[in-house]
Amino acid sequence: MIRSRCARLLTLLLVPALLVAACGGGGDDDADGGSGGTADIGEVPEADPGSDLAAECPVDALDSAEGPVEITFWHSMTVELGETLQDLVDEYNASQDRVRVELQFQGSYTESLDKYLTALRGGTRPTIVQLEETALQIGIDAESFVPVQACVDASDYSFDDHIDRVVAAYTVDGVLHPMPFNTSNPVLYANMAILREAGVEELPTTVAEMREAAQAVVDSGAAPNGVTFTTSAWLIEQWFGLAGEPFVDGDNGRGSRATEVLLDGELGQEIFEFMGSMVDDGLAVNVGNGDNQEHLLALATGQAAMTINTSAALRSVKTAAQDFPGVEVAIGPLPSVGEREGGVLVGGAALWLDADTSDEERAAAWDLLTWLSEPEQQARWHASTGYVPIRQSAIELPEVAELWAAEPEFRIAYDQLVEGTENVGSAGPVIGNHAQVRQDAVVPALERMWIEGMSPSEAVERATSDANRIIADYSDRLG
Repeated sequence: MIRSRCARLLTLLLVPALLVAACGGGGDDDADGGSGGTADIGEVPEADPGSDLAAECPVDALDSAEGPVEITFWHSMTVELGETLQDLVDEYNASQDRVRVELQFQGSYTESLDKYLTALRGGTRPTIVQLEETALQIGIDAESFVPVQACVDASDYSFDDHIDRVVAAYTVDGVLHPMPFNTSNPVLYANMAILREAGVEELPTTVAEMREAAQAVVDSGAAPNGVTFTTSAWLIEQWFGLAGEPFVDGDNGRGSRATEVLLDGELGQEIFEFMGSMVDDGLAVNVGNGDNQEHLLALATGQAAMTINTSAALRSVKTAAQDFPGVEVAIGPLPSVGEREGGVLVGGAALWLDADTSDEERAAAWDLLTWLSEPEQQARWHASTGYVPIRQSAIELPEVAELWAAEPEFRIAYDQLVEGTENVGSAGPVIGNHAQVRQDAVVPALERMWIEGMSPSEAVERATSDANRIIADYSDRLG
């Protein structure tokens, strides 16, 4: 069956590096490595110390290791985020003498995944790699990782104190694959000084209210634009989750492997109509992919009043705003499209354990992963960045309690995550080539609508057909 699996993956030209991982032998020869069966919505796996999986992560191996075990940790955290992560790793290294962690920056999430897949063809692989949430299915399909469920089982680890929705987001068929770490979701950023000048005293909570506020800003001359948009496919998925609607079929890819996106329904049409009409009517401006933070800079320079961005940028935004006198940063929950029947999706990234590792390296990696997940580290990570603490008890620590009292905007992303309703839509989509669906289907459709004048309905149709073609091509190559 190993040969059969290799033959199937030989045709996976989309991500050819998966070949080496699958043809290396070992593991369950018949495993498809994908979602299937009953959707595990909201399921948090429990430890099973007697499981066969537990043997893959001998957590006691550190006890017999000769000298410190050296492991490498590939990450994608930039600027202040990277500095905070380095501080945490330095603190971990100084706190004990059994493990030494070398943190290595690999560029963006996309670049890091590309480098990892390239390493599978022949090269040095990391012990731990940080991959964004879109890598869940491809990480399973690669068969080059040890599911952290193995370490959970081997150590009888408990998730009782973790936020259920975060753990469940990375769980497929009852198995937790990567360890959650940096969790974020989208929030509304606003320059309240501009809104007040336009007579708007409250942040909008729906896109209809957002349009009204933008109209007031433009009509009053408080700013040239009410809103800045980026070509963000992630935001569209978030609106599906908030509405409680699946983005793909197969119970959002969690009950069976996704075969098509569900963009062309009423919700998708409403989202594209909102985004398209805002730009057409002169109430919003498209600033592209947002890599240079133009959408946030527009708020600081008085060119726009509102934008939507990740909560992970909160500390950086507040720090940068100090260089712009008169800017009053305000943060609100993600405005909804229709009713809030679900919740914001778990964004950000998680930490994957590479399978080409020794017993001692796996035990060392697990020791680091559990340390990073402790309430004290999660509290510090949250306060220094804006990422959501994934441990419930972290919010009870003085560092977070004092932060929320002084800067209540830091609790908004946490609140909207834990208050979300668990259902198929809010669980988040699992798609084999998720990143390509975003970049080669949804983003081009937004660009055609905003730049070339394509109608919202035509843009939805194009995004749907392109996404379905990409998904079908991936599935055909996988076999």
